[in-house]
Amino acid sequence: MVKISEDGKRKLVSFIDAWYGLCSDDVKGNNFVCWMGTQPKLVVTEPDLIKETPSNKEGIFSKIKLKGYLKKLLGDGIVMEEGEKWLKLRKLANHSFHGDCLKDMVPAMIARMETMLEKWRYHEGKEIDVCDGFKILTSKVISRTAFGSSYLEGREIFALLTKLHTLISRKTLNIKFFGMGYVFRHYMVLKFIRTKNEIEADKIEKYESMTNLLAIICVSFVFSFSLIIFVYKLWWAPLHLQHRMEFQGIRGPSYKLFHGSTKEMTEMKNQISNTPMDLSHDIFPRIQPHFYSWIKLYGNNVLSWMGTQPNLVVTEPDLIKEILNNKEGIFPKIKLKGLVKKIFGDGIVVAEGEKWLKLRKLANHSFHGDCLKDMVPAMIASVETMLEKWRYHEGKEIDVCDGFKILTSEVISRTAFGSSYLEGREIFALLTKLHALISRKTFNIKFFGIGKFIRTKDVIEADNIEKLLNESIMEIVKKRRDEVIKGRASSFGSDFLGSLLKAHHDMDRANQISPSDILDECKTFYFAGHETTYSLLSWSVLLLALHSDWQEKARNEVLQLFGQENPKSEGIARLKIVNMIIYETLRLYSPIINITRRIERKVKLGKYEFPANVDLNILPLAIHRNPDIWGKDAHLFKPERFSEGLAKATNGNAMAFLGFGFGPRICLICLFFIEIGKIHYFWNGDKAELVVTEPGLVKEVLNNSVSYSKTEVDKYMRKIIGDGIVACEGAKWVKLRKLANQAFHAENLKNMIPAMVESVETMLKKWKTLEKTEVDVIEEFVLLTSEVISRTAFGSSYSQGEKVFQMLRKLAFIISRNAYKIRVSGISHLFKNNDDIESEKMEKEIQYFFLQILDQRERIAIREEQNFGSDFLGSLLKAKYDSVERNRISKEEIIDECKTFYGAGYGTTSILLSWTVLLLAIHSEWQEKAREEVVKVFGRGNPNSDGLSRLKTMNMIINESLRLYPPLPVNERRSTEGARLGNLILPPNTKINVPIVALHHDPTIWGEDAHLFKPERFSKGIAAATNNNLAAFSPFGLGPRICVGLNFAINEAKIALSMILQRYKFTLSPNYVHSPVHIITLRPQHGIQVILHAI
Repeated sequence: MVKISEDGKRKLVSFIDAWYGLCSDDVKGNNFVCWMGTQPKLVVTEPDLIKETPSNKEGIFSKIKLKGYLKKLLGDGIVMEEGEKWLKLRKLANHSFHGDCLKDMVPAMIARMETMLEKWRYHEGKEIDVCDGFKILTSKVISRTAFGSSYLEGREIFALLTKLHTLISRKTLNIKFFGMGYVFRHYMVLKFIRTKNEIEADKIEKYESMTNLLAIICVSFVFSFSLIIFVYKLWWAPLHLQHRMEFQGIRGPSYKLFHGSTKEMTEMKNQISNTPMDLSHDIFPRIQPHFYSWIKLYGNNVLSWMGTQPNLVVTEPDLIKEILNNKEGIFPKIKLKGLVKKIFGDGIVVAEGEKWLKLRKLANHSFHGDCLKDMVPAMIASVETMLEKWRYHEGKEIDVCDGFKILTSEVISRTAFGSSYLEGREIFALLTKLHALISRKTFNIKFFGIGKFIRTKDVIEADNIEKLLNESIMEIVKKRRDEVIKGRASSFGSDFLGSLLKAHHDMDRANQISPSDILDECKTFYFAGHETTYSLLSWSVLLLALHSDWQEKARNEVLQLFGQENPKSEGIARLKIVNMIIYETLRLYSPIINITRRIERKVKLGKYEFPANVDLNILPLAIHRNPDIWGKDAHLFKPERFSEGLAKATNGNAMAFLGFGFGPRICLICLFFIEIGKIHYFWNGDKAELVVTEPGLVKEVLNNSVSYSKTEVDKYMRKIIGDGIVACEGAKWVKLRKLANQAFHAENLKNMIPAMVESVETMLKKWKTLEKTEVDVIEEFVLLTSEVISRTAFGSSYSQGEKVFQMLRKLAFIISRNAYKIRVSGISHLFKNNDDIESEKMEKEIQYFFLQILDQRERIAIREEQNFGSDFLGSLLKAKYDSVERNRISKEEIIDECKTFYGAGYGTTSILLSWTVLLLAIHSEWQEKAREEVVKVFGRGNPNSDGLSRLKTMNMIINESLRLYPPLPVNERRSTEGARLGNLILPPNTKINVPIVALHHDPTIWGEDAHLFKPERFSKGIAAATNNNLAAFSPFGLGPRICVGLNFAINEAKIALSMILQRYKFTLSPNYVHSPVHIITLRPQHGIQVILHAI
């Protein structure tokens, strides 16, 4: 940039040349990026973009803050200021230069112009530099008109400004290093060193001798700074962290300079590998001898070191659960580096966030139920090929490991890539080589930056393997793509590779994946699919060879189901004994021996506090052999552990079995609460909380509002529901409950049906344009329920309250984000975080919206002789003006009730509809039964109140949906003075949690099939389904505080489902990712996607 500028100054320009062409000959296009040191600068010349930038409607394009010489010229004046200060200065400037003031300045401007023209008369016919003349003219005009002085008085000011301007132009393209200006301004330094611009009187030569001194100072500074960083990172920081962890009770091998604990790890590994092992399944001391020794020596959680990188080994199931659930995104995957990255790249194994979601959807699409069924013949053909070879080895010794390697390679090649083992053989061979290199380098220490300059033999070999691997995979990809391009195939295919190529060519850019994504996904699947499956098969055969009784049991089961025929997909699901054997194999010989995460920021995990950037190691081998979980026979092969399912085998401890990772979050919640005990407590910060799942005690808690009051509403939750009916107690609650009962009694509900039907019809009209395409029903039902609430309760429309619904959803996420954060009393009043500020702002906007609605309805009522309307809002306003004073409610109470109904009403019903549609999409036989009933009751007409009460099948489906996915997963109460719960005497203010999800999935109440969708449970009503145990089913609460909008929500759900079933069949999209998450309500984190088929 400097060179271009200097060249430009020396270059002559013709009149027809564009002066800006001197900037650079290399610049192409209207907009380009240049660099001022490390600061990027975007040059914009497109008029539309230029218009958007200065207008700056959203405050995105602020002025650049001036520094250095330029700040001396302009200071903090109007040119540079923003916000309030700029507004103040602008008003002053406008006042000084408005029309009348400008008129008054004209005479002074004319007088100065005449003075200049008088001088010019002496130069007529001669050359004159007009620039100097205009400089003096404008200086005089400014002095006279703006400051009431003369040019002579201001001449020195103009001269100084000119000098400063010259310095600025000289320094424009100079790079400034942060902080160096302070060093060179220091008094002691100025005695020896000055810049050329600061030296005016003395000779420059006098200072040139100081250049060497400057170099010595700079080198000394850099060396000292590097030494401090070196000592800090390699010595002080590790020792400080080790001391902090020991203080909390976490110990481990002491940190050694440079290599940390790796020297001990390598020594133990080498020692154990040279020692023969007995035939035992206790492989943990063999595979991970360092971890085994340290856990025995230091406890369940151990701090070790990979060089200077701290590694925390975690074996406590509760901590593992918290880490792997990762609700707040604190424990991300560790970014792969070095040789491991060459295998997995940035594929699904390591991806996070949106990219992971996109890749996961693709994988789900390729490996969902129907696709897996289609793969069975190819798998059978591959196994038959292997068994054909085995015939020649009957009665002889055979290494099954090699056989299974070829088998799994063949299966992956056929089912996922539509090729054969011969085509993929080179890929598998290269992956095996790369895997061997990684194993060799596991405990090697890497020094940052060294690898870029010094490359070892292994690194060079790995690079060559990676190159060949990429070429081999891309050859298969290219072959598939060319078949479609050349017309030899009509589509990319329905296998894994086909799905990847379809995504690459997707019309929607948001769904597209890059060629490198395709490559990484192929490598991931080739390696991970091959390694895990052949390992599982090999160990299973070993265990069955050792335990012939279980081999015989498995054989009998297989023969009973399939006879001498090949396996069928329907029968595979019924292989109970084979399942037990596979689970026990995965427990003893887990394919994954290490699950790693990294702590993103400072966090409290259990009772411990950890800083950021600590690596976490979860050891399935240690957990799978924990005698506290699996008993004293944990090292023995006993498949009968799993005879009653995984939950029973682990005693409800979901983290006790990590064969292939962990299951969906909802399963974790259920298992944790159902099996850990009917009543227990845990600590939320310094507060003890009681968890109750025994139905008798639950009934006592929820029915007895005297001994068990509502818990204090969280500050964020209060911004949604205020101090309305959900939060208040005593006389106020009684008054508000009466009003709500009046608003939602039977007659009023009947009157609401036409508005509900009309709202559903609006949604279904939109759905006509979406037929045979994927629809996310959660978003559709949120809009529907919002519209219904707006119409029926407030006499308005969704569009009027759209902003409020959006803010309520934002507040819900803020509540979820802060649910498990510990708050210190009083601190939040002094220090407000971003969530506090944002929620307060939204609360004010919501408040203002409801005030407008109230004022509007009140104005209408005044004109219509106190006719406030018969809807919910009308009932509230009537109470405000009630003739009996004790029945009156204030405007603030009305607003709180409105917030409650807006917030609670749309959330619960939209969630109920969404989960019900999901279940009916999965269970098409129940969808058909429900449709037949709807057509029988309503025909093709719209639902009516009489028919709604006769929908028996629909009732069963809705109740089962509410049982499996209750909108509110947890109910809370607080004990009052002298509360007695069963045999327990509770101290006052003890928080009591009633986990509705646990009750609804309790096998002692609902049977062993509690997790299955079986609406027939409710064929004889709720009482018969629960054996008259009312507390066993409480999706909308229980007792006097049962949700007042229950019938409203059920009616709305029945109407919506009936009208949908009349018009559409719907199936679940293969892109659906099952991920229930608790954000106030139990909602699907990634939506529910279905495909609509018009009837």
